[in-house]
Amino acid sequence: MSSYEKHTTYYIIRIVFYTFLFFLVVGIEQYTDIDIWLQSFFYNHTTHSWSITTALHKGILGRIVYRGYKDVLILSGVLSLCCLIYYTLRKEKIWLRIALIKYLCALLLIPLLVALLKPITNVYCPAQLDIFNGFAPYVRILESYPAWFTQAHGRCFPAGHATSGFLFIIVFYALQNTPYAMYKWYGLLLGMLLGFLTGIYQIARGEHFFTHTLATMVIAFAISWAINEVVNTLYSTHSPSLRKQ
Repeated sequence: MSSYEKHTTYYIIRIVFYTFLFFLVVGIEQYTDIDIWLQSFFYNHTTHSWSITTALHKGILGRIVYRGYKDVLILSGVLSLCCLIYYTLRKEKIWLRIALIKYLCALLLIPLLVALLKPITNVYCPAQLDIFNGFAPYVRILESYPAWFTQAHGRCFPAGHATSGFLFIIVFYALQNTPYAMYKWYGLLLGMLLGFLTGIYQIARGEHFFTHTLATMVIAFAISWAINEVVNTLYSTHSPSLRKQ
């Protein structure tokens, strides 16, 4: 088998693998009750309230985990871009520039893809469903809304806020071929921890089901891998010596 055939086979296997994982999550949402079961731990049917109430979300908790965290993420993007421009102009630290490009691509593409999928899946958030004192019928992702329901404009699958955590999975790839490659697994751990932290926060507010968060995790893994492959290929094609600088 030629080198080209090996690379083609590798890409096909990875794409099929991530596609399988995504549809596995869709299947879990469609054919199991795990979402409702897990959500019941965060909802009080007597008071019709969620574990993280509106008051908590508008207070210090939401300021830290939701609004403040988003601000930090935006700041990290601005600083990364400035750093990239600086070292590009000086033509120094190519390994850092490659790492920053991967991070900036993940910062843009992972939330973007999730945002594009939301109107296509047309799934409502738990707090909007009638089973949790909302207005919309509980309809699974592969089912159609009843004819009487004319407000079918759900925007909750995959989870949006969890992208701000899972996108740090890219750190695993960004640290490869750098002097800090030994820390890449910490990057993966960081992405998983932040992803589930932000995901569970939204679950506790009634803003997402568990499978919504799982779908975002799969997307983040897939896009991070794709970014890594594309960026490495582009730089290797431009100059094989770049990785050594």
